[in-house]
Amino acid sequence: PNRTELRRAFNRVTSAYDRWFCYVFDEPPAALPLEGVIGNGDSGGPALIQADGQWRLAGLASWKVVQGNVLTARPGRYGQTVCNVRLGHYREWIESVMAGQAQAQAYNSFDGPMPLLGGA
Repeated sequence: PNRTELRRAFNRVTSAYDRWFCYVFDEPPAALPLEGVIGNGDSGGPALIQADGQWRLAGLASWKVVQGNVLTARPGRYGQTVCNVRLGHYREWIESVMAGQAQAQAYNSFDGPMPLLGGA
């Protein structure tokens, strides 16, 4: 049952950077219907965007911005910010890997907010 309504969430992108895009888990009444956030262990899950009536893979779940004490932070709290790897930034590299033409390349620069707690 991984394709049920309760396994989906709809959010507004609140910030976008070269390599990341993020959203905030809004509380009612500002929230969208079925708004939600990733849970622990959801890293690598799909972040889809609807464009021209079709769902497209835009990113992969990556990390949450922790509010307050990292040791007592709990998932699924209103106001939580979640950031996803923006796949469009890596499109050429992904296509070269898929075609068997990839070369090792290091990405060592970072833009956007810094993750405060590891993966989701």
